[in-house]
Amino acid sequence: MEGTDRVSQEQVIEFDYENHLYTVNGEDYPSLHRILEEFNIINKRWYKPEYADRGKAIHELTALIDRELITIDDIDEYKGYCEAWLQYKEDYRLEIIDIEKPVANDYYQYACTPDRTCIVKGKYAIVDIKSGGIEDWHGVQLAAQLMATGLDDAILCGVYLKETGKYKPPVLYQRSKYQNIWMAALILHQYKRK
Repeated sequence: MEGTDRVSQEQVIEFDYENHLYTVNGEDYPSLHRILEEFNIINKRWYKPEYADRGKAIHELTALIDRELITIDDIDEYKGYCEAWLQYKEDYRLEIIDIEKPVANDYYQYACTPDRTCIVKGKYAIVDIKSGGIEDWHGVQLAAQLMATGLDDAILCGVYLKETGKYKPPVLYQRSKYQNIWMAALILHQYKRK
């Protein structure tokens, strides 16, 4: 299962982080994040650049840990968040399939990079790692990631890590509640592009 793309075996995906733009088989696809921002679905009321920098660093560190390229002992800054991630993985016995693997939905022409695709208790799960507070738009993000992975029955889970080495109780987002919001934004985005 490692590294298989359940949407299309033919996809070659590149990501331009600064412009939130993916290139899929030579064609430009917007990122789900860009579409969420376009329609003000992402709440930026509490946004601060240092929070985004922290989140990016924690994503990079947890990915390195999961790829077994570093250990927790190699980390100084953000160590508590990484300890919380390791504890979550142990508590829920995550079987990680993909780590930050870009995926694209060719039909709707958008792309994204889910944090983790896993198996939890025999079921597929899309797991989103967060270092801040719980926001309702996280469910929309996960619903969009679900559509891009092609895992229709996967669990959508937000994991909120704390600096203390603990994590908040994981939030399970209901696909039916958030998929309609994502589809509305996606259809409006496509309408505006034409």
